[in-house]
Amino acid sequence: MRQVSSMKFEEACEKALDYFRKEYNDSGLRSARDLKESWLFEGANEDGAVVYGKQDVTIDKKSGELDLFYLPNEENFKRLDEAVKIKKKKKYRINV
Repeated sequence: MRQVSSMKFEEACEKALDYFRKEYNDSGLRSARDLKESWLFEGANEDGAVVYGKQDVTIDKKSGELDLFYLPNEENFKRLDEAVKIKKKKKYRINV
């Protein structure tokens, strides 16, 4: 059975990047993963600066809701193990 999503991946990239720009002044997305019911994003800057305590975010495929992805968390570690990496469009990519 194919999952129907009301939010497109590119829209989710924009929403995640907007969050990371506002909260951390990030300039791109370091990674994107498919968690089945949502997408997982990690924001970053060109300089590769580490922000301690910074969480990745998920965007729900149906509702478009943004949520923080906390680690360490047993359930989220399981979700990460099953996640599939997604190649992002060049305009979202960052190489650090």
